[in-house]
Amino acid sequence: MYNKKNYSLIIGGSLSAVMFLFMLVGIFYLPYDPNEMDAAAKFAGFSFRHWLGCDNFGRDLLSRVMEGSRTTLFVAGSTVLAGTVFGVILGAFTGYFGGIIDEVVMRILDAVLAFPSILLALVFISLLGSGRNNMIIALGIAFIPSFARIVRGEFIKYKNMDYVTNARLQGAGPLRLMFIHILPNTLGVLLSAIMIGFNNAVLAEAGMSYLGIGVQPPDASLGRMLAEAQAYLFRSPAGALVPGIVLILIILGVSMLSEGIQNHFE
Repeated sequence: MYNKKNYSLIIGGSLSAVMFLFMLVGIFYLPYDPNEMDAAAKFAGFSFRHWLGCDNFGRDLLSRVMEGSRTTLFVAGSTVLAGTVFGVILGAFTGYFGGIIDEVVMRILDAVLAFPSILLALVFISLLGSGRNNMIIALGIAFIPSFARIVRGEFIKYKNMDYVTNARLQGAGPLRLMFIHILPNTLGVLLSAIMIGFNNAVLAEAGMSYLGIGVQPPDASLGRMLAEAQAYLFRSPAGALVPGIVLILIILGVSMLSEGIQNHFE
């Protein structure tokens, strides 16, 4: 019989897998061109031709939400990947070696963390310009400090344990100690942080695209679709409800998966 943590892992994993499959199908097949306009189908309702209806330009909502979820997940995944890679490297070296470098780097990261990640990303966007790639760079930089602090804390906890000391006495070098002996023991905390960071990146991408400084039209993203649909909310609520529900399902699935993974490692 499954306990609560198993249910979180199973339900979250299943829901995340379904949303990932939804995105994956959109890579190979879309019912229509997401940017194809049909004046005769403006605000069309649910039908066999357009399963989720059409928006104010007559664009197929199912095709756009499939394309938009792919864009949103790509931005979020790229952001978390960049933040994780650089954060792990930075946190591993500062946590393992300590000293003056650790103090200097941590004070810099503390200063960066004093600003909300979205606000920090907006600063970088203002310097780099809007667009998907610049948004990934901006959010990736903003996410590095949080991952670095998590990894640093774990390395400080593990670096003086007996198994690390024994490996050091047997001649293992610093890099082997850091990435072969210590890093695998941080996976429980790190995976949970990655899941939380992924959700934050999804929300950040949606928010920035909603404000018009992320994905630019006519390209689709879930946040961009919400911005375009708000003026027609009462006339065609599906335009906002469909991308909104997809966003909720992505975040809910990853949140439950994060909880299940965290409980599994406890």
